[in-house]
Amino acid sequence: MLTLAEQEHWDHELGAASELQNALSLSRMEQQLRDPMIDNSLSHGKHVVVTTYDAFCPRTDAAMGQHEAWHSEHDTREEAEAELERLRSETPEGYEGGAHIEPRQATPVEPTTEPDDLVPF
Repeated sequence: MLTLAEQEHWDHELGAASELQNALSLSRMEQQLRDPMIDNSLSHGKHVVVTTYDAFCPRTDAAMGQHEAWHSEHDTREEAEAELERLRSETPEGYEGGAHIEPRQATPVEPTTEPDDLVPF
């Protein structure tokens, strides 16, 4: 008869998920990491200030990613940028979350060409 530790070891070796992995997967399926109000505001042509913070599994305390929460919506990008600056100025030192504006501005990218002799095949 195998001990619990041995059984978990062989389950891992054979590709079966452990109880904690199953709990994390279940929590990840149940939690929505992006606030639906963000997409609702974007669909109405608004600029949205979004705050982000770490999301953790309520069953295992494992990190699950970044939660994106709706903070405010604005008619113009300038209003959203002013709110973002106000939010950042009031954020305490050492706060590990973040904030950004959606829709994100497109960053122009210069097309580059590589000489054929750098292609490895």
